Amino acid sequence: MSRVRLILGLLVAPLMTPLTFVIAMVSRSSVPPSSSIIPVVFALYTPFAYAATLIFGIPLLFLFQRLRWKNPFYFMVGGALIGLVTSLVIIGLLISWTVSRGDYGWSAVAGAFSALVFWVILYGFKYDEVVYKHGEI
Repeated sequence: MSRVRLILGLLVAPLMTPLTFVIAMVSRSSVPPSSSIIPVVFALYTPFAYAATLIFGIPLLFLFQRLRWKNPFYFMVGGALIGLVTSLVIIGLLISWTVSRGDYGWSAVAGAFSALVFWVILYGFKYDEVVYKHGEI
């Protein structure tokens, strides 16, 4: 794992969270939302995505490295849990209106997608080399 790939992954992967919520908005709406909403979504979700990366993602990466877990599935499950926990905290503490249960699911999807993008940036598409070289199935 190179330092450049690590920094690039930490900078790019959290941006998948607002992108996921833009996709969610488009998929849930019968009338596509205006493109002017995209910067608003990025402005709202990006700070939380970076905060979740710092608070949960980096420690989880250290844990995965210590355990030698390099399987992308583990990263995606960890990312989904981070997305879910982050949404539970944010919605529980900061939002006073009712939120649909589907938003929790989209938060988990956003976390898993961010984690997968992070894994691809960190290790590339060399799944066999990364996983099997270290004895992991």
